[in-house]
Amino acid sequence: MIFLDRTPVNGIQVYRMAERDLFMDIQANLNRETLVDRIVDILESRILNGDLPPRTRLSEARVAREFSVSRVPAREALQRLEEKNLVRKNHRGREIAEISREEYAQLHELKNVVEAYGVLKGAQKASPQEISRLEGVLSRMERHAARGNLAEMKRCNYEFHD
Repeated sequence: MIFLDRTPVNGIQVYRMAERDLFMDIQANLNRETLVDRIVDILESRILNGDLPPRTRLSEARVAREFSVSRVPAREALQRLEEKNLVRKNHRGREIAEISREEYAQLHELKNVVEAYGVLKGAQKASPQEISRLEGVLSRMERHAARGNLAEMKRCNYEFHD
């Protein structure tokens, strides 16, 4: 809690300033946590989809630059990925961990279950307009897949999940 004026003239005024500062600290922390969660989700998806292959170096600076954040949320995101055994530290920094075929199959299966649950919950809350928009994105994704245009298919996939 930060007091802007250490010599209170009016106790109520100081209390309000302290309360506002506390609220701002809590809000900043929540925003950072949400931001870190989002970075972790995106990097985890890229790792599991093979967009970031094993042994790819992943530094705090790179993550911070890519997501336009400071190094603090980048560091927190990398630490969470380490806890999930998707990133490991070595003498050169951090890199994407190698995952056995069996581990990959298990992670992919788990990811599919979680995504299916997310789709079910999302569909229950989505408006008709949102469902229509998602159907359009899915249709474009299928067209790009049929043509072998993987870059556009991935772009649609990210748009669909965003």
